[in-house]
Amino acid sequence: MVPTTNTSESIRSTNTCVSRRAFLRASTALVALGVLGGVSSDSAVAQSGNQVFVGTQVTDIDTIDPLSGQSLGIQSFQQPATFIASAPVSDGVSVETNPFNLVAGADDKGAPGAVDVWSAAVAEVPSDPSIPNPNPGPLLLQYWNIQGNQQLTEFSGTLVNSHRDKAVAPNLINAPTVIAPGIPPLPFPKAIAEGAVLQGITDGTAVTMFVQGTTVDGANPFISRIDATRVQ
Repeated sequence: MVPTTNTSESIRSTNTCVSRRAFLRASTALVALGVLGGVSSDSAVAQSGNQVFVGTQVTDIDTIDPLSGQSLGIQSFQQPATFIASAPVSDGVSVETNPFNLVAGADDKGAPGAVDVWSAAVAEVPSDPSIPNPNPGPLLLQYWNIQGNQQLTEFSGTLVNSHRDKAVAPNLINAPTVIAPGIPPLPFPKAIAEGAVLQGITDGTAVTMFVQGTTVDGANPFISRIDATRVQ
């Protein structure tokens, strides 16, 4: 079963909490548990030694009115999702420091409420004479710092670097966004802000992972849960 007490305490300690009601709704289930060079989940699936889990993502998202600063209400979204764990990635020089590489998210990246989590990725810095760059080639970008117990049956992490300055921010949420007064919020992909947290548990045959944080503009505090069963 999900360690709900530890999970809720960890998540409540952040300054991006959604309501307790939303968290409790998200935590009721039993658990068993690119841009520079075109990083994609398809390439991750093609790697050998991956553990692939398929299931469902449920995400509760609040929307803050930019004018009043008041909540416009919490919306819940559910969609098919995939969780992939593999060996830490490397660009040939540096190696991801996490115990495993994590790519998890909704299968339909354009679906309202879709959340994507990447622990690290290798992007390709182009060799372009018109763009001064002393180090073209592969570049390791680590986003999350993840820790786990010795058996890696439990893990947790913090988003420490979004790499938005490099225009490579695959940790995204397709969040309801206020476009103009009087118009209902429309889904728009936003980078997840640094400081987001995740916590998960697995027995090797199934996995559950919670992610909580907000968007970089602070307008969409959210909590997301993936429940998935191993297929590979």
